[in-house]
Formats: sequence, structure tokens, C-alpha cells
Amino acid sequence: MRFTHFLIVFIAIFFFALFLSCGAPEKEIDKDETQIAKESDVEDKIIGETELKEFYSLLSSDSFDECMEYFTSQLRQNPGEEILKQGLIQRGNIKGKLLDYKIKYSFSEKNAEGELLFGIHTICYNEADKYHFENFRFINENGKYLIRTYEYSDVPYVSPEIANDSESDLKSFLNNMYQAINTDKFENVKVLMDNEIIEHLGEETLENGYLTKIAIKSEIVDFTVESAIARIEREVPVVEMIIKEDTKDGTFKSEVLLSARADGYKLVMIDDIPVTEFNDKSNLSKDEEKLIQDYVNGFYKALESAQYKAIVGYVDDDVFLNNSKDAILNSFEQRNSLYGFPEKETINSVIRNKVGDRDSFEIVATVYNDSGKNSNEKLVLVKTIKGQYKIYAYEYSETNN
Repeated sequence: MRFTHFLIVFIAIFFFALFLSCGAPEKEIDKDETQIAKESDVEDKIIGETELKEFYSLLSSDSFDECMEYFTSQLRQNPGEEILKQGLIQRGNIKGKLLDYKIKYSFSEKNAEGELLFGIHTICYNEADKYHFENFRFINENGKYLIRTYEYSDVPYVSPEIANDSESDLKSFLNNMYQAINTDKFENVKVLMDNEIIEHLGEETLENGYLTKIAIKSEIVDFTVESAIARIEREVPVVEMIIKEDTKDGTFKSEVLLSARADGYKLVMIDDIPVTEFNDKSNLSKDEEKLIQDYVNGFYKALESAQYKAIVGYVDDDVFLNNSKDAILNSFEQRNSLYGFPEKETINSVIRNKVGDRDSFEIVATVYNDSGKNSNEKLVLVKTIKGQYKIYAYEYSETNN
């Protein structure tokens, strides 16, 4: 599970979201673990998506009692069916009546307890031309796939892993984008652009920018998304990414901004990142290095001692515009429940960047936890009007070791 931009919220109706929380072959066939995992993923995908379709059908018809059958027995007991039903009603009051949905991404994963979960990310289309994004985890309970967790957000659920997975719609869009760029024809890129950008800047300005900054690159043969953050900008959900591009002339990095519209991702901006902006800490002054080290040490010290209310003081004010204080507190508690309490952290890299017109540092660290599990974590710090730095985004995932 990953926490991105404080938009993951948990089971309490008060937070306006929900965290609800194969047979043997006839003949003996030798199969490696990879093949077995692939077959299991396909089976999970078919069953999970079928259960989701049935659940959404009931939800769209306000059949909340019948919806209860799709939650695990544990959730139906605690917090209980009445709380779950109130949560679903509240979801409809906030987001509008569900009319349709589309699956954006599906995957399998194991949680901290070693349980195998099947996850689905969706975009939901609601009344009054509104849309939002939802995130499910299903678990096999007595032969039936039931909802273990359920949450929703105004922005899509993204991470570098999702952006680099060929099964995701985000990866598909990026593939199309780079294919269009490699044609050296602006009209091929324009069809992927957000219409508001075209109307605001004009085709001539955009084409000149493309010809002077993008088309001059040699063919991009491969790319890797190194960071991905979702946020709201001017009332539109957007995804901001740092992408490493491999070309015939070398490796470059670009900042890419996409809007997440009802009909899919649209290109808003792509710009080169100067080399001095993405090297590891070598372009920082001693004062900046000390500021970052002291900030990171203080943050993880508060996490280690479970001082969650103190941690809220580290969070930038803009984050509270779309998230309640209690939801943010619960998010940090969830991090510790997944990986354990941090004992030591090592800063791997620091990227000097911008969030809108505000200076920022993107910090990537390895955190060693008392559970024995290590986690990869990213903090994005933004500069406040008072010259202080606050947390604007926070992501974490378990390391492979």
C-alpha cells in the first residue's frame, strides 16, 4: 500500500471516505513460480472485476443492504453494517449518484500480514458530470472475493510503480506520448494535449515550444518514471512526474504534467530538467543539507515515538484544503502499522524542484523499521511564505529486500 499526497483516508464516516477495511490440474504439469503467479493474477482479475461490477450495480441503485454482502465478515462486525451503510450513503452525498465507472488499473499484492490482496483502481462517473477516483482491495474469504479496503479521492491513485507498469492506463498514455514525440510532428502531440492549454496558449505558441525544446531531442528509446505525485491544480486533478529518458545521444530527465480528465490523461506540460537539478545532493549548500537532514530527523523521530499530533505540524497548509486533520493523522498511523516504527533512515537523493511557483526539495530515503521491514519513502518539502519548509507530499512502499 502507498500513501500519496495525503489523499488516502480510512474507515470513518467522519473523514468522508471508506477504508473498509485454484484447483489442481488433471495432469501433473511442471510450472515455475512465475507462471503460477501469472495464472493466479488472471484468475484474481476476472473474479475481482466481476465482484466489483456487481457491487457498483447495487451501489448505483442505492441497494445499500445488499452491498453489505460484498464486505468481509470482519468489517461487517467492526465497524459494523450500519456504519458501513452510512459511509456509502455519505459517499453518494459527497460525490453524487454513481452512473458508470471504468477500471484504470488492477494488481495483486501482499499486505503486512502476508495476506494476498487483489487491488483495483477506478474512475467513477457521477451525476452532474462529476467524476472521482476509487481504490479497492479484495481478499478471498471462504472462496469468495470480498472488499477488504475501500477509499476514494479527487485525484487518481499514482506511484512510480503504477506509472511504469504496462497494465496501467498511465503507462499506456506515456507510451503514446513518447511515440508521438518521436514522430517529430506537432500535430501528433497536439491530439494528446489538454484542450484548456491549447485554448489558453494557442497552437502557434505550443508548436514553437515543441519545435525548440522537444523535437530537437534524438529518438527516445526508453523511459522510466522516477516520481509521480497527484494533486489538485486550479480545480483540476493533475499528475506531476519526473521521467528519465534514454535516447540515442544519452540520458535526460523531463518534468511532465498531465491532467486527469474524465476521458483520460491529457498532456499539460513537458519540460527538460537541467542536470544540476537532479544530481544527488551535490548541488546543495551546507545550510540546505543541514536544513534537510534536521527536518528528516525530526519527522522520523516523531513517527518513531508515535507523536502523530506533532507530525501534523510538519504538514503544509495546502494539504489541509482537501484533507481533514484526522484523516492525515490516520495516514501516518497506517504507515507504522504496515511497516513498524522507524529506527533509522538514510537519505539517498535530494532533487531541487518546484511545486507551482514554490521552491521544493524531493527527498528519497531508505527507512529501517523495528519490524525488520525496510521501506522506500519520499518526502516533498515546499517552502512557505515564512521561509520554512513543510511536507507537501509523502509516499512509501516496502523495499524488495
